[in-house]
Amino acid sequence: MRRRGRRASLAAVVTVILLCFGPLSAALAADEEGTAEGGAEEVTMRVGWVRDPDNLNPFIGYTTEAYEIWRLNYDMLTGFDAATLQPTPELATEWSTSADGTTWTFKLREGVTWQDGEPFTSADVVFTYMYIIDNELGNFTSYTEYIDKVVALDDLTVEFRCSAPKANMLGLWVPIFPKHIWDKVSGEDAQSTFVNEPPIIGTGPFQCVEWKKDNYVRMEANEHYWRGAPKVDQVIFETFKNADTMVQQMKNGTLAAAVNIPEAQFEQLGTTDGISTVAFVQKGFVELSINAYDSPDSQGHPVLKDAAFRNALQWAIDREAIAEIAWAGYATPATSLLPSGYYQEPLDYHWDPAEGEAYSFDIEKAEQALDAAGY
Repeated sequence: MRRRGRRASLAAVVTVILLCFGPLSAALAADEEGTAEGGAEEVTMRVGWVRDPDNLNPFIGYTTEAYEIWRLNYDMLTGFDAATLQPTPELATEWSTSADGTTWTFKLREGVTWQDGEPFTSADVVFTYMYIIDNELGNFTSYTEYIDKVVALDDLTVEFRCSAPKANMLGLWVPIFPKHIWDKVSGEDAQSTFVNEPPIIGTGPFQCVEWKKDNYVRMEANEHYWRGAPKVDQVIFETFKNADTMVQQMKNGTLAAAVNIPEAQFEQLGTTDGISTVAFVQKGFVELSINAYDSPDSQGHPVLKDAAFRNALQWAIDREAIAEIAWAGYATPATSLLPSGYYQEPLDYHWDPAEGEAYSFDIEKAEQALDAAGY
């Protein structure tokens, strides 16, 4: 079974709602006064999930758990406002574009340091983007489309020169990587063998310092973070093989938060005092595939190769019941490969059948189709 159609991603927290990616780092970041005075008890935030990050190398990994770690460890040129989704300054404090939209100039934040103490400069931005472009590093090439060259005008100014107007320049999900670390890694190794072992060097509010696979990821606060020191001293992401155990630890207060909670356990937490839950749309899909592979090696039943039989089977599947029972009502039955809203207007490529043409749950029609096909 593979993901298909939009469904909800589920999270729960004790007293405070934290969402994946940007909102989590924002919630953990402190105000300008930083943490409590010296001598205060160390504050640890424990977060549960049921799947380990697949890889801590951003050029190889792709799971949401890995992206959660990267978003806390690295910064980007721009972020976004959680309420309005408008671009906000991050490592870049201001920007401008040429009249034809093909040249973008970014002023960088002064005084930022990498977590190993090295200064952050325009050379790191140039390296990051040209490293991706020159080596065609697949996880990020969709963001670098139309970017021909990135040059440093001075230590805190970079210029992007594009072959065509690039309207999404302020929404690129590209972490900025330290040149003095990654310039020792070939492009081939970056997308194949490089491990990116902790401690991982970034400019973000937290630094990944330990990963015990299938157990936990530990991140320590960056006391020199440009937004101010985080409010907690360390965040520990714990991997649970059993969601029931994770939920129980939420209930007894051992965990402060949990993400990507299975639907049944999410319902339990929603009725527990002191715990807040939130469901938000995840643009993924779940697909139940039929093995109609036409080959002597196929393990599928021969009848599945008959399109008429497969057509009849479509009428016998209760998609609404699957969404309600298997996903506790947090899924929407799909009608095509791309979920609605996957692209924004006018580029929404989602397809809906014409009225009266969509498959619905109708056993009588399934039987009629089987009869017509000679079954």
